Amino acid sequence: MKSSKAPGERTKRIVFTETLIQQILQGKAEVTYRKFRLNGLYHLASTRFKSKDENAPVIYVYKNEEIDPYRLIDADAKLAGVESAEEIRRLFEAWYGEPIPPLYRNWFRLVVQ
Repeated sequence: MKSSKAPGERTKRIVFTETLIQQILQGKAEVTYRKFRLNGLYHLASTRFKSKDENAPVIYVYKNEEIDPYRLIDADAKLAGVESAEEIRRLFEAWYGEPIPPLYRNWFRLVVQ
């Protein structure tokens, strides 16, 4: 697949678990939930301690929306490659603390595999 990178557009890096990266590559995940809006191109990384790999897969974040994490249902969790809303809330609590803050659902598509 060719990159849709516009001339001069910077590709940032985003860290996901290796399991989630595999789900993205298989087309099983299409959103990420974060405390902030994302936009643009991101190289996928499984750790923040390695330098950016120019050959890493790239996603393009094209849309986001603010969500209440306590109102998510299983289908919302599955969009992010997680089996249930209960499971994704446990992850949010581990990452962001309790109560879970408002989050953004960032929609993306794989542009370079």
